[in-house]
Amino acid sequence: MNKKIEITFAILLRFIQTMEQQFYYVLMPILVIGLNSSVHKIKLTVSWYFLGIMTSIFFSGALLDRYGLKKCYGVSLVLVIVGSVICIDSHDAFHMMLGRCLQGLGFGTMQVLSKKIIAHEHQPFLYNLYLIFMMIAPPIGMLLTTWILSQYTWPLCFVFFLGCACVPAVLVWPWVESPSHARKSSLLMQFKYYDAFLRDRRLIPLVLSYSLSTAMSAPYYMTVTYTSTEILHESAYVLTWIASLFAVVGVLGSMLGIISVHRAMERTIMPLGFGFILSGTLGLWGAALLWPPSFFWIVAPFALCILGTCFFYAKFCIIIVEAYAFISRSEMVAILAFSSALISVLSTYLCSFHNHTTLLDTSRLLLGMSVLSMFLYQLSMRSPNKS
Repeated sequence: MNKKIEITFAILLRFIQTMEQQFYYVLMPILVIGLNSSVHKIKLTVSWYFLGIMTSIFFSGALLDRYGLKKCYGVSLVLVIVGSVICIDSHDAFHMMLGRCLQGLGFGTMQVLSKKIIAHEHQPFLYNLYLIFMMIAPPIGMLLTTWILSQYTWPLCFVFFLGCACVPAVLVWPWVESPSHARKSSLLMQFKYYDAFLRDRRLIPLVLSYSLSTAMSAPYYMTVTYTSTEILHESAYVLTWIASLFAVVGVLGSMLGIISVHRAMERTIMPLGFGFILSGTLGLWGAALLWPPSFFWIVAPFALCILGTCFFYAKFCIIIVEAYAFISRSEMVAILAFSSALISVLSTYLCSFHNHTTLLDTSRLLLGMSVLSMFLYQLSMRSPNKS
């Protein structure tokens, strides 16, 4: 397959998956009324979505190596279609949980597939281009959701994004080829690889550090949705403006990361990135502790977190890939994605279970995630690589 087509396919998949994931936050307040459910149950649908992603990702690396890109993509698309149909026909929160879980199963494989293609190229510019499309996807998805809700009913949102999920299958899939060098080892052998990875002292803290720093948006958006609609009495559509601002900040962070690489300032990328994230979470916690909720104090501190994450995203990915270049790229990417999904499941579940209605509790969670991420990164740098 032509490299340009391959990269276009990967970026398009990730763009659609991110857009589909983020549009749901605008929909959540509408679903409370539309499904005659509680806020707690609707929040749990987000956790079930990430649970589906996490479960799918766990097997995706091995399955991609064994069966190839085309077959795995086809199965994942079927799961997305079935899950979307269930969401469209949902009459209560439990049906929505099932539908979102099936969607997550499909999109999890697509996420690993797209990351594998980008990781294979091993170019910082492509990592940053990939990230830029991830950053502009949320405001576009939320803006489209806002327009659909203003004209139609909420099930049409799922119909629209189901159509978007089918776009790569129509435009690019006919030219997609499964690599001839796909490994045909048994799934048992793949689990032996995972066991070997888990025994490595450096891998676990490094991957967890990456996941903690990249999974902060999920609990943040869950709480901000409730704070904006129930406390500040804003429309859920305000999330579109928040996501748009974060997209601009994210693109800026990615560009600064590219400039730092080209100017041979790579040693400063990780400390600066963690510095931005820690400053943002500290600011968010301090603002939530000292002042009543306001749009400025909700957005400004977390923008620093977005800036830091996007600033070191490419460098972080390359550090992990270079350290474990002997591992199948599918498996390495799956481990990263699985860990991020696991952190997203746990953090969103905590927000839902403890009924986070303001950013005070969630800001403590995010501050803890940032501090733990920094600690684990330092620990991984000091630990010997036994592999």
